[in-house]
Amino acid sequence: AGRWHPLALPARAGRTAQWCATARDPRQARAAAPNDERELACYRLDMTREAGRHQRVQVQERARRRIICQERQKRLEEEAKRMADEASSFGPCSSEAAAADVKTDRADESCAEESEDSSASGANAESSEDRRLRPMLRLRLKPKRSKAARVEALRRCTTDHQRRMRVVRMLQSRRQQLEAMPSEDQKALWAAFDRAAADGSSFNDCGEVVLDAANFDQALYELGIRCRTAAERRSIDEVICDAFYEAGVDFLTFSFEVLPRVREALLACRREWLHEYFRMQDLDVSGSLSVEEACAVFDSFVAVDLDEGSCRRIRAKLQLEVEARLDPETGEVCYHAFESIFQLIHEHVERAVRERIAVLEEKEQLGSEELSDNACELVMLGEAFRQADVDEKGGLTSRQMNLLLSEFGMRPGDTEGVTELDRQIRHWTNSASGRCNFRGFLRVLRWARKRLLVAWHGHIKDRFMRLDTDCLGFLQPDNAAQVLRFMGIVPRCREDSAEMQRLIAETVFGTDTGKVSCTDLELLAVQIKQRLKGQQRRRIRRMAETEFGLSQAELTYYAEVFYAADSSTAGIMAEQVASILEVLQLRVDLIEVVHAVARFGFPLTAAEHHAAAVGSGGGPNTADDSSARTQTFTVVDFEGFLRLLMNIVRGAGEV
Repeated sequence: AGRWHPLALPARAGRTAQWCATARDPRQARAAAPNDERELACYRLDMTREAGRHQRVQVQERARRRIICQERQKRLEEEAKRMADEASSFGPCSSEAAAADVKTDRADESCAEESEDSSASGANAESSEDRRLRPMLRLRLKPKRSKAARVEALRRCTTDHQRRMRVVRMLQSRRQQLEAMPSEDQKALWAAFDRAAADGSSFNDCGEVVLDAANFDQALYELGIRCRTAAERRSIDEVICDAFYEAGVDFLTFSFEVLPRVREALLACRREWLHEYFRMQDLDVSGSLSVEEACAVFDSFVAVDLDEGSCRRIRAKLQLEVEARLDPETGEVCYHAFESIFQLIHEHVERAVRERIAVLEEKEQLGSEELSDNACELVMLGEAFRQADVDEKGGLTSRQMNLLLSEFGMRPGDTEGVTELDRQIRHWTNSASGRCNFRGFLRVLRWARKRLLVAWHGHIKDRFMRLDTDCLGFLQPDNAAQVLRFMGIVPRCREDSAEMQRLIAETVFGTDTGKVSCTDLELLAVQIKQRLKGQQRRRIRRMAETEFGLSQAELTYYAEVFYAADSSTAGIMAEQVASILEVLQLRVDLIEVVHAVARFGFPLTAAEHHAAAVGSGGGPNTADDSSARTQTFTVVDFEGFLRLLMNIVRGAGEV
């Protein structure tokens, strides 16, 4: 009877109540048991009724709790399924076990809460027997891990969810940045990524195309990012190792994480000569440039590598970029913004040069020799060839070829060299049209370079051995600049000086030793001479058009008259300038001509003038007279002669 004792048995009179109070102790129960058979029968009947009623209540409570637990379990399963669907977009979830444990823990706690609520509502008072039986339900749903482990799993699950949410917000931000970019830049990024991925790509867990380290260089090449020195190559390799440590990168990671790091690494290597360009135009030392000054930097150092159409397009983009980053107070752009702008402009220039080279290769049917020999100056030479072809016949006459070679400092001045040059021009001239096409011009130019290298070899080697005191076969950058000056390769302005220093740095630091050998120095001398002549030619054309208002025919006439006197292309002295002025029917006193040459010319020693003219077969022969070799005199090139001429024609004032 004690086993079926109800939770709340109504009080009975007499010995029945006393027995109920002590029914849990068997000895006391036997002592207090009623002796009257009738009373005992009534007691047993009451106990049977109360036990049946209590049993029915317990069955109902168990059924209700079971239904509530099933509903809670169903809701938890739906929530877990929803969380798994959200996590599937970010790859496999690393905390599935933790999520399962947390789900079980929540179910246990929910069941416990329901049991407590139902107990409070199902009975008016709780007995000690119910308190003893209540843990039995919890024993069936006992968790597999401790409470601390379950709390830690819940924390990890929450952290993973927060991390996924951060990734979602980051992706949304990057997509918004991509949409805000100009359409041209978006197309360039997608084109570079797709072309690099076409060479061999893989896929991530979400099925997206990713780049690996093998085809990452191809993507940089398509964007116009090219390494010029060994230091730049090492910087990019470090970025690649960090970015591709575990797996490939998708498009958004490539565009907004890896690519900015590559640009910053290249900018750190190129900051020195970019700062030099900035200082040349920052005449007031204010630390900022106006729109016109920033465009002047572009015209002086970048435009020489472009054709006319690409130059106008990229210059307009530069102007827009500078105007967008102007300081509202000063109306100028600071140095930090200048760096980032020109970093992007150089990428546009590289892409434009690559496209123009592809057009020239297809149009002129250029071979591998022409492309390899003129890899850096092909667009500049093609634009010069197009400008020299004033009648647009698709080729140059022998007279135009000689003038163009003189402008680049490659025309020989001695009789033997002139004879061989005429033979080369006739060989590459079309007999039907009597003109030489662009491919023939490149062949003639290649012959002129080889002849110049042969003529310079002895002089460069002699000066190289004098400066190589350690007999290691290498020179430092400062000594390399001395050799170039000895060969008459002297900058005519600050722009030429900065460009010359940049080319020397790219050649010297492009090697593993950080020094330059004699063979590399010979090739560097020819490259710098041709580069400086190309920049000077562009300055002359811009000056003649904007400052002097000369037509193309007038400029060509003055150039032919000047280079007829300057056969060595090393510059002419005052007596030769006076002779040219007489040919032009300008009567000027010789003393005035000397003063004008001193004003618009530049000083050279006899040794430097002879070394510069040795490749052309001209120049004063002072090799045996050491005192005469140190003598300094002033010469004027075509740019200085044109300024001198316009100053004389206009009568007064400096031009």
